[in-house]
Amino acid sequence: MLHLTEVRPARAEDLEDIIHLYILCRNDLLGKKIYQWDEHYPSRELINEDFRLGILHVLVFKKEVLGVMGLTEEKEDEYDEMTWHNKSAKAIYMHRLAIHPRYQGKGYGLKMLKYAEVFSINEGYQAMRLSTYITNIPALEFYKKQKYMEVGSFLYAPWEEPFVCFEKIFE
Repeated sequence: MLHLTEVRPARAEDLEDIIHLYILCRNDLLGKKIYQWDEHYPSRELINEDFRLGILHVLVFKKEVLGVMGLTEEKEDEYDEMTWHNKSAKAIYMHRLAIHPRYQGKGYGLKMLKYAEVFSINEGYQAMRLSTYITNIPALEFYKKQKYMEVGSFLYAPWEEPFVCFEKIFE
């Protein structure tokens, strides 16, 4: 089924499915005792704003949304303190990559990440940057396996553990 999926910019008809997907993924994380997201994050308002800004991209099979992520030049203020390998690189930031729990571990996250990299290179970006919660071991291992370099971490209230930042420079 992986080869029958497509990654594309989100459309208006995807919005409710995207919101539902984030809720499923949040509940899955909480069930695994990974407290990266909670009942307030990501909020419906934030997702609607991401859609309005045109930064959401989805992985779909037929009409079912299996994955979502945001790609934007907007970043957290805390990123300014990181030791990026090339601080002056034109960078894009990936936010809130989520794959439907039923499809995790089957290559869908990798398909989305590779799409994001090709999209970024085609748009003239020299680096991709992102962060994930330190207790989200599967995500940490996933990014490291794809040659993303750890560049530091930051605390973000109200979370008790730090977020780890990663960067990949496009050659």
